[in-house]
Amino acid sequence: MMMVPEGGLQEQIAALHDTLTYDTPIRGGVKSETLVSAGGKFELGFFTPLNSSSESYVGIWYHNLNPRTVVWVANREKPVFVNLTSTGVFAIKEGNLQVLDSFTDDESYWSTGLEPIKSSNLTVRLMDSGNLVLFSDDGEDDRLAVQKSLWQSFQNPTDTFIPGMLMDKSLELTSWRDQDDPGIGNFTFKLDQEGGNQYVISRKSIPYWKSGEPGEFSTSAEMPPLITYMLSNFRMRGVSPNNLTRLEDNYTRLVMNFTGELQFLTYTKQWNLDWWEPKDRCSEFNACGDFGSCNSNNIPRECKCLPGFSPQFVEKWKSGDFSGGCARQSKICEKNDTFLSLKMMKVGKPNPPIKLTTKQYAGTSA
Repeated sequence: MMMVPEGGLQEQIAALHDTLTYDTPIRGGVKSETLVSAGGKFELGFFTPLNSSSESYVGIWYHNLNPRTVVWVANREKPVFVNLTSTGVFAIKEGNLQVLDSFTDDESYWSTGLEPIKSSNLTVRLMDSGNLVLFSDDGEDDRLAVQKSLWQSFQNPTDTFIPGMLMDKSLELTSWRDQDDPGIGNFTFKLDQEGGNQYVISRKSIPYWKSGEPGEFSTSAEMPPLITYMLSNFRMRGVSPNNLTRLEDNYTRLVMNFTGELQFLTYTKQWNLDWWEPKDRCSEFNACGDFGSCNSNNIPRECKCLPGFSPQFVEKWKSGDFSGGCARQSKICEKNDTFLSLKMMKVGKPNPPIKLTTKQYAGTSA
């Protein structure tokens, strides 16, 4: 999620309502139409990132905040290329919410991906929470509409988590490609699938950072209780009441940044970066590879090999690429080998134990 200054094709916007139906699509272009939530907190419409003159995306941002801060993007992998004859349309078609080409109405740049249905009784509403909800309109209020929703943006996020969402095992934040490109980037954030209330950042599916937890094993900083409380959709206990007011305002967000940082920001006249991880190279997961240790005070490189080990790939190591780790210098368990006590070290959680039946154990022992 990035802040997008006004400019390019983002001309004057006519905000009309918070609801989209079959008969009232949102059209891009010179006088782009938008939805604005009932309380005026969020806005949805077409936007063009900085340094682009023709690529247009459908997004949700904070209404009346400048510069524009985008929290969700629909067609992030396939922008609409705007020209004199064609702009984008955000509409309900065949039971799905879609980004279409205004000229042909046949090319779809994005879709909610639901099974096609013929019902014309579908409605899309931008809630004051920032959630975009597609539901069958039977006159329900917002709460019932969410409960009966066919699709909602809170369960299909891009790079930003805001209050009201729930971080469960199915939810994942994916960074932008870079500061001005909302395409799918290299970093993802989600619950650690190994269990517990730990979280993991991955870089191209490889663990990049893991949250720590109190106890003997800790790879990095423990996630602040205020953030885990927000990620649980305010269901966890143990958060000071004095801090809860900070989360009641929707101008609070957790962002998987394109740089690989997980950033927690709050708004008071401007965006403030209150917390982030990883804070340095040594906060990264397995920063120095196998049998390597990391210390930010090490000069000239943060990484060193443990005693008795040397870099696996010397030239890469010298260039600052420590991914190859270190290799043992001698054979395992020689006569004079001893165990060294390494103090002031943080290590990762041990691998979970493998449960074997008696028969399996006998086979592996043999």
